[in-house]
Amino acid sequence: MELKEDSLTCARRKLHESIRQKDLNCESLNETLKIILHEINQCADSYECDSEFLEDLHSLLENCLTANFPQPGHCGEIQCATEAFRIFRNSCGMCVNNQSIIRMESKIPLTTHRLVCKLRDSQDGEKDCCVNVLVRCLVQFLGNYCAGNKENSGEMWNLFQDTFMYLLNFKDDKVISYTCMVLHTCLSGKDGLGTIRAHQYSDILHKVISYSTKQETEWGLYVIEDALMMPWFLDDIEKSLSLEQLLLVNEVLLNMLNVLKENDELNIRAPAIENLRVVMKNFKTSAYKILVLGVPNADDSQQMVLYTVKQLEILCLVMSHPGLYKSLQEDVDLVTCAVYLLQSISELGKEGDNSFSAVEKMSQDHLVDMQHPSYGLKKDLIRLIANLAYKNKTNQDKVRELRGIPLILDLTKLDQRNPFITQWAVFAIHNLCEGNNNNKAVLAGIKMEGLADNVHLLQEFGVNAELVGEKIVVKPDPNKEDS
Repeated sequence: MELKEDSLTCARRKLHESIRQKDLNCESLNETLKIILHEINQCADSYECDSEFLEDLHSLLENCLTANFPQPGHCGEIQCATEAFRIFRNSCGMCVNNQSIIRMESKIPLTTHRLVCKLRDSQDGEKDCCVNVLVRCLVQFLGNYCAGNKENSGEMWNLFQDTFMYLLNFKDDKVISYTCMVLHTCLSGKDGLGTIRAHQYSDILHKVISYSTKQETEWGLYVIEDALMMPWFLDDIEKSLSLEQLLLVNEVLLNMLNVLKENDELNIRAPAIENLRVVMKNFKTSAYKILVLGVPNADDSQQMVLYTVKQLEILCLVMSHPGLYKSLQEDVDLVTCAVYLLQSISELGKEGDNSFSAVEKMSQDHLVDMQHPSYGLKKDLIRLIANLAYKNKTNQDKVRELRGIPLILDLTKLDQRNPFITQWAVFAIHNLCEGNNNNKAVLAGIKMEGLADNVHLLQEFGVNAELVGEKIVVKPDPNKEDS
């Protein structure tokens, strides 16, 4: 009894005969390719391609190239190439064997690059909806071809660098989003992002940021994360970005820092310390702009102030990772900037009813605008000072010299505009006094007014203190030697 061929084998044989006999009837070929794609999708396991099958599909790409593509009237060739790319795309998805055989035993990547270049050099290609679908499938194939495969990622980056800008300017949102996917896949597959130079990437990156600011694209945000791991990124590109674009980059940076785990060896997605130094430098030079929030009817851009406030949030998170970014803690100028800014906004808040004024009563929470740039500002400055003072005697001494200890003690009262300010203030006092007798002496000499009800919090944070009359008495910790 003769065995009947399965649908996939039959369709493959029909495709091979058509290619061999040069019987390139596009309508018939297109139907055959749809059957092959359907059958591959039905396979329980990944369908492993062989050289003959790939060569047949490659012939369809060559046929598209030799036709007067992408001029009108060649939709049949374009549709056949589109189906071929769908098969490549689905075959490469999570299948290393297919990814490798395409790289090692076919000219498919090179011919794909030629197709993109021909399209780029034409004038009318993007006006054809058939071309748009072709490019979508082509770029999706490139993404799957690189996914989880370092060899393919390296090859793809080197081969397609000259076409990424064209694809990112394509008049189709899906093509741009898929191109961001390919960029992320290439970059995350490289051994060292630090080896990529600015001249190779800055124009591409600028385009990704510009697009991601206007359109919501997850892949674009991933590419910005990749960039923040490159040491040269912020220093090279920030001057060419708009304020809106800078705010987006800051949000991505905040998200990266939020998910970091201290001393985790798998922190391969940590921002480069050079980029954080740029943030620190910018904050120190622009922190004074925050003071405009306390001036009624100020004309200054609230968005510019928000940008500076976001930099403060970033630095708070950075300093909470001393194991990763310890060298940044050595910046005494940042301590000075934080204390002076805290003093200034505290004084402005006491001068009248403004956004820096404390809202102490729960019944007044209607006065609090949680979306205002000043919301949580005092708390964040105290948090930054606390983290900078952590086991760092130079910074501890600097805060004392700037009269920062009584300032922080004065800000321990409940403030609806600064949630958890009391806890952060007490934590800051703990860090400032740990191993520092001079700071403990200052604390002991301060009359207790605002902190009278919070001595127990000092004790919880490790400051061996008690209230005697109106003064704090700080006792030496028998388990530690102070310096």
